[in-house]
Amino acid sequence: MADSYPWRYGTSYRTLEQIRAELLPHYHPEYLERLLAWLAYKGGEIGIGGHFREDGTQPDKPGFAPEGKSFHQNQKYSDGFIGACAVDLVKRSPNGGIHVGVSWDDVLPQGSAISHVWGLHCNVSNEAWHMQPIEIDGHSSWVSAGSPAPRQGYPFPGRKKIVVKELVFDKRRLLDTRETSGLRVAGKVPSGGTVEVQVPAGAKAVKVNLTAVDAAGRGFITAYPAATARPITSDLNYRYSDPCANQIDVPVTDGKFMLFVRTETHVIVDLVGVWM
Repeated sequence: MADSYPWRYGTSYRTLEQIRAELLPHYHPEYLERLLAWLAYKGGEIGIGGHFREDGTQPDKPGFAPEGKSFHQNQKYSDGFIGACAVDLVKRSPNGGIHVGVSWDDVLPQGSAISHVWGLHCNVSNEAWHMQPIEIDGHSSWVSAGSPAPRQGYPFPGRKKIVVKELVFDKRRLLDTRETSGLRVAGKVPSGGTVEVQVPAGAKAVKVNLTAVDAAGRGFITAYPAATARPITSDLNYRYSDPCANQIDVPVTDGKFMLFVRTETHVIVDLVGVWM
């Protein structure tokens, strides 16, 4: 995997993690995961030129999608996620200068077998650079396409399939944000914040009791493997200060998983068992 990828239309480069961090708030996580995997497959040859445009920044003019119809602008997916659904691609300059445009030989043409392998395609005949999920056809507006959300878990190459064989019971507390432990100082997880949870060595996934305590308002918590895109689903929904708990199974990577907190709250994680 390359260390850098072309970024925008000049001579800048970004790592995949930098691209992920910048695009994640604006793109469906399933689409973004497919896109980053394909960029990694291309080994740094292809990068991101244009990406999201906030509503109101693209006036109606000949040759452009009408306001609110562009795949680069915020739209509401069929699963409720709001964000963009296309990026424009650029290619690394062969002489190290300004990035150049891509050709059809560089990308995944709509309807091709390789586009269905990756779950992505470039759409219209005169725009080899315009990449979007295969769930949206290139010649339809977002609305007329039904605002389809990318299918969760699309089996593109390299996506890990986690297979567990047995649950080994191992009851212990993994996290309590009310108490100082390890390198973490006691304190609520802020709204929109994340917290890392370490698990026993060798675990492929864990079964845990997840509890929200003394929340500042209505919210939810999402658990997901470390170093992966946060899914749009929730694992615990809570309301105000009432303690609220749920038992969940969550895959782990590198011995840890992440918790995303929508509204400020204390979080307790009690391990029930380890999936091996």
